[in-house]
Amino acid sequence: MEEPKGWKSWMSQKKLPNQGVVKRDWIATGRIDFVTRLNGDTADADQPSEFKLLVEERRIVESIAGNENLEVQWGLATLKEAKEVVTQYHKYLSENSLIKIVAETDGTAAAGGSFTSNKLAGRNSERQIPYSNRRSEEG
Repeated sequence: MEEPKGWKSWMSQKKLPNQGVVKRDWIATGRIDFVTRLNGDTADADQPSEFKLLVEERRIVESIAGNENLEVQWGLATLKEAKEVVTQYHKYLSENSLIKIVAETDGTAAAGGSFTSNKLAGRNSERQIPYSNRRSEEG
């Protein structure tokens, strides 16, 4: 049995995205994730690193057969989306009294001065933490 003329050219084409009619264009779902260059080494988990914020988007495409297909993609967040995540995070910390209070004491923090820090909001004991060591001591 001989193959139809267009069969070989159709089968030899590179993988092209499915063609269809976009019924609902890309919309953010609200789900977020992060990526980094860490190799899953638990020893690196407490080390500062760079992260990229990812956001999930979905759209609905109708195939030529009339089926509705849900497409999902993850992409880098926009500045507006990143600001919204930070705003919501700070709101959560504030509403749950989880903000750490940091007050500048001598005006020289940028030049290697120190900060007065309460470990958690509402704590009465204060201690001086050198600016250069604040990340390792406040943890």
